[in-house]
Amino acid sequence: MNVQLVYRHLIAPGKSQLAIRTSSNPFRRELHSRTAISSNLQFSDRLARTPGPALRRTISSSSFDPNAPKSGIRNGTLFSVMMAIGALGIGYGIYEMYAIMGMWPKEVRNDLRVAVRAKQKEDWRTAASYFERAYGTAIALPDPPASFGADYIIKISAIALSLADVLESAGELPKAYSVYGSAFADLTHGLPSPSESSTSLEADQRTRAIGTALKMAELGEQILHVRALGRAPADSDYGPADEAEVEEKLDWALTEALRLRSASAKSTDKGKEKENDTLNLPRWVEGVDLTSTMERVADYYSRKGKVEYAVPLYVHAISTLLPPPNATTSGLFSSTPSPSIGDRCKAATLMNNLSSLFASMTPVNVPQATSWAQKALEVAQKAEGESKSASEERLECQTVIAVVLFNLGMLNELSNEHGKAQSHYEHALEMSKAIGMNEGVTEAQEALRRLKSQPRRP
Repeated sequence: MNVQLVYRHLIAPGKSQLAIRTSSNPFRRELHSRTAISSNLQFSDRLARTPGPALRRTISSSSFDPNAPKSGIRNGTLFSVMMAIGALGIGYGIYEMYAIMGMWPKEVRNDLRVAVRAKQKEDWRTAASYFERAYGTAIALPDPPASFGADYIIKISAIALSLADVLESAGELPKAYSVYGSAFADLTHGLPSPSESSTSLEADQRTRAIGTALKMAELGEQILHVRALGRAPADSDYGPADEAEVEEKLDWALTEALRLRSASAKSTDKGKEKENDTLNLPRWVEGVDLTSTMERVADYYSRKGKVEYAVPLYVHAISTLLPPPNATTSGLFSSTPSPSIGDRCKAATLMNNLSSLFASMTPVNVPQATSWAQKALEVAQKAEGESKSASEERLECQTVIAVVLFNLGMLNELSNEHGKAQSHYEHALEMSKAIGMNEGVTEAQEALRRLKSQPRRP
């Protein structure tokens, strides 16, 4: 999971918001960990975004040395060999693309090929045009099972989701919402309730419907926000009618995720990777689980200030990732595997979400906010200590630690505990430097400067 830090500031004066986003969540691989603290502190009006450290490739070339010994291979021969290898690679890539496209019916194959190429070039208009034509052709076929196979609903929805994703990338959010709605309707039409007799295909279809519902809720919230600001686009008739429609999608997704978990049939990855790679589907399309669904719904209610709904969802999600030890199965003969490093760091992030939620209350619930932040730090530090050196999981844990340390400093500062605040900011600065998180370094340095400039309050 790749981690992103987002330092952003709320509209209300005297409030600062610190968020951590990570790609571990199958629904767009995102986690939101927010801390909003009301105080009289002055913060910089700056939006900083730090992606996880990317792989850096350095290409070095040496100058020509006429005295250097000649290579055993003549330049012309070497050039010819490299050209041949390049041609073979290109030829294989083209062959592979055509072979993969063979999974689609001939009626839509060419349109999909053009759409995918345009999408790769970020030519959104062309991609949308061809995806739209392919989708129209697909739903008009007289016998979809004969053309697409038994999983025809999954495959046709993939075309619709690709179209919606392109429209979203082009900034046409209301139209994208409408297409997502069409895919959702197709996926849920005639879908039986999950039961012991449910098939893996039905589980796949339900999982995709859950992800689509969550996506519609996220996008619908954005559209409603734009409308509230009076900046609705010309096609404002598209999109959700109101917040009730957004909550309806979230409630449906959560209910179905709970029901799916209790059913015996599980979704399968068979054939999904090829389908996803063919159309370059967004990452959130597959892999939605109960924990990520609860987190998304909890995030929504947290943003709306509905603490009574958000808190139990966060707690349930945390307990799913870190189940309490069972006295009857604990010890050497336990059949339950220990939570993975990734799950523990994700749980720490959710704990920080809870800390954020209590910090955003009026008045600020400092004891609860501090308690959850300290628990998040404990879990993340222990997971980091057990992770492999230089591993991605270790970096993820260290990023969570840096964020929680900074948040604890803010809570200490709010409580006029300047000594503790300084210690937490310094440790956050140290960790941010160690992992190359520039924005974390900047924010911690600014916090320390602000702390030193303020008079000590009795």
